[in-house]
Amino acid sequence: MRAGALGRVVKLLAICERCDGNEPGNEPGNGQSGVSVRVHPAMIPRSHPLASVSEAYNAVFVEAESAGRLMFYGAGAGGTPTASAVLGDIVAVARNRLAGTRGPDASTYAGLPVVPMGETLTRYHVSLDVDDKPGVLAPVAEAFARHDVSIEAVRQASRGAEAQLVIVTHTARDAALAATVRELEALPVVRAVASVMRVEGEEELCHPHATRSCPRRGGSARRRRRPGQQRRRRRPGQQRRRRRPGQQRRRRRPGQQGRPPRLAPSRRPSRTSTAPRRAGRSRGQG
Repeated sequence: MRAGALGRVVKLLAICERCDGNEPGNEPGNGQSGVSVRVHPAMIPRSHPLASVSEAYNAVFVEAESAGRLMFYGAGAGGTPTASAVLGDIVAVARNRLAGTRGPDASTYAGLPVVPMGETLTRYHVSLDVDDKPGVLAPVAEAFARHDVSIEAVRQASRGAEAQLVIVTHTARDAALAATVRELEALPVVRAVASVMRVEGEEELCHPHATRSCPRRGGSARRRRRPGQQRRRRRPGQQRRRRRPGQQRRRRRPGQQGRPPRLAPSRRPSRTSTAPRRAGRSRGQG
């Protein structure tokens, strides 16, 4: 199953995050504090800001406790952008040498230990080719349970005598997820492990403050008109949409005026008939 069918895209990410040992997926007191650093392709939601970065552009997405979510975006490949970056570094070094100063010192996080990859918390997207028969899901779910890995979503698509089983996990240690995949390869009902990919990002990153226009935040998606598109009018005989049972009528705020009446669009007169002129004031009338 492709990433687009799940509402996600695949991007090559370089991730660096600080771990305090109390993240979801770790038992209290068993997490390891330090800095988690990794580079790998991952699935991210299509609503994530990094999902729209493509071609020769790069982006850095920063998430901080006080500053919130920040994104720095620009061209990162090609002759001119690369030459500009290299020349900027040379100018900064020359300026520091003339002033007798140094560049920025190392961050305070440089003294933190690097968390092993097996202790890193992540999620997996696992695609399995299994036999299309009853009782297949039971041993697969037991394999995840034995390694203390929780399943977030399961999708199955039949393809004749076999089926494709797609499983997305909750956050867990990378070592436990890798051990689960190795056990799945040895199960008799699993023909092959088609693909394994890590999943990063959260769905809430789309419109953090949206409520009504974002379906993921509990609201309904509102269709907007394109530039130049006219408003859709009711056909002759078409009834007006009625309110649902229990739905209150929308009231105007104090001082708010109602909408002016809309005039029917004038039709172009045909060649055989003469259309009457609409009554109205002339330019000279007061």
